[in-house]
Amino acid sequence: MTWFDFFLIYIAVINLFGGFLVVLDKRRAKQGGRRVRERTLFLFGALGGAVCMYLSMLFVRHKTRHISFMIGFPLMISAQMILVFLLATDTWRTVIGFFA
Repeated sequence: MTWFDFFLIYIAVINLFGGFLVVLDKRRAKQGGRRVRERTLFLFGALGGAVCMYLSMLFVRHKTRHISFMIGFPLMISAQMILVFLLATDTWRTVIGFFA
């Protein structure tokens, strides 16, 4: 396996866990239980789970009134897509060389 294969596995796992956190927070919100902190949700989104988390938020209608989530997660998704593109095409070496 290459490092990129491990990277894709990481992205898949962090997305599934992030989606689980959103659904868990929604369930706890309905039941009045202990909630997942917003910064924890943002952290897992920033670590690579933004796609599944954003889709989960839309699907279960959770945090959809919070502008920070509805703008922040699409921005994270865009940044993560650019990062995956740069890593997949080996373009990152050119970008780093440009800034060096």
